[in-house]
Amino acid sequence: MKALFKLTLLLSVCVLFLFGCERPGDPNMPYEPDTPAPDPHSGTFVAEDSSLTFNGDDSTVELVIGEKLAAVGGLKEGTYSGTYDFLSGDLPPGGSVPVRYDAAHELQLKVGEETVVWQLGEPSADGKTYTVGIGTVSAERIPVIFKDESGYQTFVFEKK
Repeated sequence: MKALFKLTLLLSVCVLFLFGCERPGDPNMPYEPDTPAPDPHSGTFVAEDSSLTFNGDDSTVELVIGEKLAAVGGLKEGTYSGTYDFLSGDLPPGGSVPVRYDAAHELQLKVGEETVVWQLGEPSADGKTYTVGIGTVSAERIPVIFKDESGYQTFVFEKK
């Protein structure tokens, strides 16, 4: 009897897991499946000496990488055309997958053969940690954070 109970419990958990999970690539994964995805970014977002210009097509971006961002961001100083994806961050079992921007933990940029992934987040008041999660990125603001020997460097890209 006890074994039957355990088997029933295990099967119930498996059924809930299989039917409760959304498929990777679903435009609403993992954020509130019953709400429409926000419109893609469009326009120019500026942070210090750098900018990102989104074309509104949910895939292409023009980048101007300044000296400060080049020092930590993985791309050399200059102007580029590329593509982008907002990513979930590491979600088992599939790793980081594309998600809508209001649920993103990372921004992946592809420029030619180069691919960089930037963390999205806000530093804490003490500067030793940062927060990321639902609503970190908005239609008007994209906070990018890099860790270096001095702590966290933040580049907040704000829509012009």
